[in-house]
Parts: sequence; C-alpha cells; structure tokens
Amino acid sequence: MADAEVGRYVLEERNGRLILSYYGGGGRMQVASTDARHRHWLAAAGVKGEVPATLAEIDEVAKLFVAVRLLPYARSGRALADVLREMSDFELHYWYYAILRHGMRAVGAMKKLYGI
Repeated sequence: MADAEVGRYVLEERNGRLILSYYGGGGRMQVASTDARHRHWLAAAGVKGEVPATLAEIDEVAKLFVAVRLLPYARSGRALADVLREMSDFELHYWYYAILRHGMRAVGAMKKLYGI
C-alpha cells in the first residue's frame, strides 16, 4: 500500500498580501489572508511559515490560522502575539473552530475577551 500524500499549509506573500494556502491533492486552496505588514507580528507569535497538514501539527495549523484571521482586526500586533504565545492548545483549538464556524462574531468575541 502506497503512502498517502500529506498536504501542507503555507504562508506566502503575493501582491503585498500574506496568504495562508492549503496545498494538497494536486491543488491549492486559499484559506485566509492578511496584509503583508503583519509579517513581523506573525514571527513574534512564533508562527511557522509552512506546516504539514497532519494531526501531529494541528496545534501549529490552529495558531497560524487564528493569527492570520485576527491580525487585521487587532489594535496591537504585540498584544496579539503575546496572547497567542501564552494560549494553551485547548484554547487555540476552541478559537480555531469558533472562527471557522462563526466568522467575524468569533473574531469580535476573541478581541473583546482578550483585549486585543
């Protein structure tokens, strides 16, 4: 039995935007994007630029997704980076799925709760 191809999440820069894309199954799908000026805060939060889409790396995928979705709306990139670094895996997964399911309502709730 051949090994199944594992996809990956990649943060790439195009036309002044940072785009989080999923590569797998012979194609590419854009997941989220933000302005390229936020690159510094992603690095400060400890977010990797490329993450394999495996269960072992789901924590990094959640952190990458939450960071990219929240940065355009955060008052301070530094505060967001601090919150993401200190957040437990459970909290990251909760907010990852809340943002997937509820979109901007979850982003607003997270901003208010953490004072971002």
